[in-house]
Amino acid sequence: MHMRVCAMLFFAVTLLVSVPCRAEDAPAGSEMQALREQMETLRKDFEQLQQRYERDVLDLQGRVRELSDELAERRTIEAESETVYEDIYERAPAVIYQAPQVSGQGLGQVFNPDVSVIGDVLAQYTSHENEGDKPDDEFIFRELEINFSGLLDPFARADVVVALHKEFEHEVEEEHEGEHEESVRGHSHEHDFAIHIEEAYLTALTLPYGLQARVGRMRERFGKINTVHLHALPWVDYPLVVKNYFGHEGLMGDGAEVSWLAPTQHYLELSYEVFNNDNNSVFAGEDYDDFAHLLHAKNLLEFSDATTLEFGGTVATAPNDDGHGGSRTWLEGIDLTFKWRPLQEALYKSLTWQTEALFSQKDTDEGDRDTWGLYSSLEHQFARRWKAAARYDYSELPDFENLREHGYSAYLTFAQSEYVFWRFGYMFVDRNFPDPEQEDEHVLWLQCNFGLGPHRAHEY
Repeated sequence: MHMRVCAMLFFAVTLLVSVPCRAEDAPAGSEMQALREQMETLRKDFEQLQQRYERDVLDLQGRVRELSDELAERRTIEAESETVYEDIYERAPAVIYQAPQVSGQGLGQVFNPDVSVIGDVLAQYTSHENEGDKPDDEFIFRELEINFSGLLDPFARADVVVALHKEFEHEVEEEHEGEHEESVRGHSHEHDFAIHIEEAYLTALTLPYGLQARVGRMRERFGKINTVHLHALPWVDYPLVVKNYFGHEGLMGDGAEVSWLAPTQHYLELSYEVFNNDNNSVFAGEDYDDFAHLLHAKNLLEFSDATTLEFGGTVATAPNDDGHGGSRTWLEGIDLTFKWRPLQEALYKSLTWQTEALFSQKDTDEGDRDTWGLYSSLEHQFARRWKAAARYDYSELPDFENLREHGYSAYLTFAQSEYVFWRFGYMFVDRNFPDPEQEDEHVLWLQCNFGLGPHRAHEY
């Protein structure tokens, strides 16, 4: 009994002592669990941040590699591409030209001209029976062009273009059949190869105030396409409006030019030319005894690195008889050229839309002749070596308001290399001429153009 009581007392004391101890242990255990949970949460957050950081680092490294590859590709394209932007935005500075320092032996090489030779061959089929008076179904070595260009001294350079070509001389006769009936007959006589100086001019390089001057024989700056040589055209031949108003070789002559590059944010060039009014189609021809005057404005807007828009206007006037203004011709022209060429794919893709219109007011003994013409062309480069183009032509004749031509043509060009290209062309010409032999015509061409040596880049 005593032992039982003692045991019960011991048990009661133990129970009383243990209860407060466990009450004290419970809070300590929950706090440890909370700390463990917080540490686990922090560990997971740290791992997530570390993974995100590693992903961001990898993304940045990949972007750096992409930008490096893009920069290297752009430099390669700029090195290989023939697009010359310094001709658009930068003229020769109006300072004394610093001639290169060379030895006596190499001095002669510095001023030696660059020489190049360009040949142009056609295989032609036409629905007209020309019988030798005009190009018929035959092969035609159309032109051999020889170019000389180089510095004359530190202040001037010279450019000379001599063409050897098969010549077809066109004589236009006007016949009157009644008071209101007119007809035009063209007679052509084939000649052997003739030597013709297309251009030979000196350019002053060091004029102040953004000025530049040329003197000699040159292609006049009427519009856009008249300044382009035959071999550099995106088509086989010049548009109908150019041939009808200026002749088969375009408007060129002996004279002088002064141009001014305006100090504006966009490209603006103003040109004034004076030259002999010996053009047979719109001016006095062989009876000339005066000068023709021409004003041209060229604007170029850059919308992006890949897209530009050029628009220009031209006014020219000259007597069209042997007098000094009794009978005068006025010519006005507008031109618009849109170009798209992405820098990253400049060798493979491009698009050019080009349109020009010409308006003529010509005084004659029979009265005023108000005529006009235009062309519009779209050219698409769809691969590195391939281009396709289409062109629409409309042209009246400068002396006959009621005679007109509509032309529809398409071209496919394969660039074998920088120095050789092949071109297939087709053209349909719809005429309202009274002579049945000069009515509608279908023409097929296969053109081969090749060049030897360096040749100066053409204007943008």
